[in-house]
Amino acid sequence: METLPKKNDPQERSPYAVGYEWSVRVSSIGLQMALPPVFGIWLDSKCGTLPLFTVLGAVLGMTTGMIHLIQLGKSNSVPPRKKGDTNP
Repeated sequence: METLPKKNDPQERSPYAVGYEWSVRVSSIGLQMALPPVFGIWLDSKCGTLPLFTVLGAVLGMTTGMIHLIQLGKSNSVPPRKKGDTNP
């Protein structure tokens, strides 16, 4: 009976699966940064409060996007090797 590869081990998955995972991550971060200002523009046009909600949406989008980027960077960083460790 075959054993399935570990879910989070990129070494065991096909390159297409790893690439698709990364494209979804990057796309979701891009949407997190782009959609709040667009929603703010729409809300400003309905309420007549031109740049208020657009600016708030931009700040919200950039903040959430940067938090997500930092989390993504931390999750993929390689921990430093300890002294005397011979494993690569």
